[in-house]
This record gives sequence, C-alpha cells and structure tokens, in this order.
Amino acid sequence: MPRTVRYVAFAACAALGVAGPALTDCGGAPPRTGAGSAVLAAAVLTGRDVPPEFLPAEDQHPFDGLRPDDPYCARLLRITGAIRARDFGGDGGSPEAHAAFYRLEPEATLVQHVFRLPSGKAAAAVDRGRRAVAGCPRLTFTFGYRGIGMRRALLRRPAAVPDAFAVRYWSGPGPQPVALDMIMARTADDLLVLAAPGALGAGGAHGFEGIAAKAIAKLAALRGTTPPQAGAP
Repeated sequence: MPRTVRYVAFAACAALGVAGPALTDCGGAPPRTGAGSAVLAAAVLTGRDVPPEFLPAEDQHPFDGLRPDDPYCARLLRITGAIRARDFGGDGGSPEAHAAFYRLEPEATLVQHVFRLPSGKAAAAVDRGRRAVAGCPRLTFTFGYRGIGMRRALLRRPAAVPDAFAVRYWSGPGPQPVALDMIMARTADDLLVLAAPGALGAGGAHGFEGIAAKAIAKLAALRGTTPPQAGAP
C-alpha cells in the first residue's frame, strides 16, 4: 500500500540509513502520543506497548482514500476510521484521547482512539460497527485506479471487554499481502476504536493481536474512573 505522503521525509531518512533515535531528528520531532484528555490518558498506547519498529505518527483517518463499493463496507470504514467524539454522538466536552504509530517496512499504520461518551452512545457505536461487519463479507475498494478485493476474517473477540468485535479484511497470497484490522470495544460509556491498515508480516497483521490485547486491557482498567467536573481543579 502506498506510503502516507506526510511520512515521505521519514522514509527518505530510512533509505539513507538513519535509524534509531536519530530518525526523530530527520523531518522534525515525532508527534506526541497519548494526546487528548488527561482522564483517558491511561487507556492510550505508548511506545512501550508496540514493537520497536513502530514510530510515533500524527493522528489521522486510518482509511482515508479507500472507497468501498458496498455501502455496508463504506459505513464500516467510516465508523472504525472516525477520529472525533462527535462522530459517535459526543459533544464538545466529551473526553477523548488518541495515539498513532507507523512502520516503514513492511508498511503499516496503527491508530487508536478512546472516547468517553454520553450514556448509551458507546453501546450504539459498537452495535453499528458490528452490523456493518455482518453486512460486509468481502470488501472491494479502489485505491487510485486499482481495484482490490479483501476477504473477511473474524478475529478472536477480546475477552476482557464483553461488548466488542474484532475483524480483519485481507488480500493475498502475493509478494506482500495486506490487511485492514479493526477493533471496537466499550466498557460502560468508554469506547475504544483501533484501526490498523498495512502489510501482513510475521505474527499476523503487524502483530496486531498483541497490541490490541494491551489496548483492551487499558480500556478495561478505566472502569470506575470519572471525568473531572466543570470548574474542578
């Protein structure tokens, strides 16, 4: 899959053999992970939660540019690719936080969002996503002038959070099979959305299952926390 344009500078650095901490000096400082509401910061993935080859990235729509032919599939990518609380019925005061990472070789992106929504909105969002998955057994889309068909594979549902789904759409075999991995999960009114488009590598799609398990555990640990009241110190 084509590299995101905003990472061309980093790709050029890698091609020149710049690696490790020096990479952050080529093309500017890396974006901050865990950005957003302090009340949800504990639920956000950090660099310690992902393999070392994943680098911090800017917040982004993970499926930007993908145009599925089927309306259910298009709805699924809109839901799992949303990056603002208002996209799920939140208001201007709804706490939200995010983290994003990318890998140069093989290419992959991982985008996480956590939202604390008004009552009932998180459950409704997961239900909409689940119904969109059910209506999208095969995802066909056009990227530029090329059409690609991807098959659905249901991943193991996260056990730590009962209201959740996990799905992968993948294309292969081939020299570089690709996948779109998505998880939505909620506990009470806290919603997790995790999306990872990219090349399949050893250990699954960019080690997605292991990273997702950490994100789910962090979401489950939010139980019992409450957002600060307006005007509170």
